[in-house]
Amino acid sequence: MTDRDPLLESALDSLVPSFADAAPDWADALRRGRRSRRQRFALAALAAVPIFIALLVAPAFGLGRGVLPFFSAEKAPAQVRLDFAHLQAGAPAGMDPRASIGETRKIMVSVFQGREHVLWVAPTARGGFCYEWTPGFGGCNADGHQALSAIGALAPVPGTTAEPPPPSTTTSVPTEYDSIPLWVAGYVKGDVESVVIHFEDGTEEKPPLTSVGAPIAASFFAYDVPPTRETPTKRATSVEAVAADGSVVQTQLLQ
Repeated sequence: MTDRDPLLESALDSLVPSFADAAPDWADALRRGRRSRRQRFALAALAAVPIFIALLVAPAFGLGRGVLPFFSAEKAPAQVRLDFAHLQAGAPAGMDPRASIGETRKIMVSVFQGREHVLWVAPTARGGFCYEWTPGFGGCNADGHQALSAIGALAPVPGTTAEPPPPSTTTSVPTEYDSIPLWVAGYVKGDVESVVIHFEDGTEEKPPLTSVGAPIAASFFAYDVPPTRETPTKRATSVEAVAADGSVVQTQLLQ
C-alpha cells in the first residue's frame, strides 16, 4: 500500500490508547496467526537464520558487524501499522509498551516452515522496541533491558499425543512436554557478539545476525530447523547469547 488511506489512518489513532502505568515488558501480546498441531507458537526462548536483507554500511556493531540504520529502513505501510496498533490496543491494563507505531520499519525477511516472513520493528517510549513477524508472531522488549529472547514453533515427538503449551517468550516450556523445535527466531542486545543454537547430538549452529542501530540497538535472527534435526536425538535444545570474549551472557532452553 503506497497511498495514505484516511480510514486506516483514522483507525490507527483510535486503536492506540494511552496508559499511564506501563509495566516492564509485554512478551506475548503481539503474537498472531493460525495454530495447528505441528506449527504453534510456543517457546520460552530460541534463536536464528536463513534469508536476510543486506546490511547498509554503518559503524561497527560488536566486532565488525555492519549495522542497519533504523531510520533508513523501509517504513511500514498503513496496513502493518494498523495491525501493530490493533495488537497493542489489546495489551492488558498497565502493560502498554507505548510503541511508536508511526516509526515501524522493515528490518529483514526470512523463510521458515516453507513460508516467507517479514520482520517489522517499532521503538518504544522507554528505550526498547516491539517487533512482529508477519504473518505470525511478535513481542516487546519495552525498556530494552532483555539481552536474549526468542520464540518459535514446537511439534510433539512422533508417537505422542501431548498438546503444545500456550505461547510464551519468557518462561521455559514445561519439561513434561516432550517436543521438537521446528524453527526459532528472536533478538539479542547489549554485549552480545553471537548466538549459538545447541542440539541434542552435541552439534551447534551460529546463525547470522541482522544488527539494527539506535534507537533499537539490537540484532535479530531466524532459524529454520532442517527436517534432519527434527528428531528426538538431534533436536535443538537451547540458545546462548555469547559475548565477544566467549562468555555466555544468557541461555534459554528450548524444551
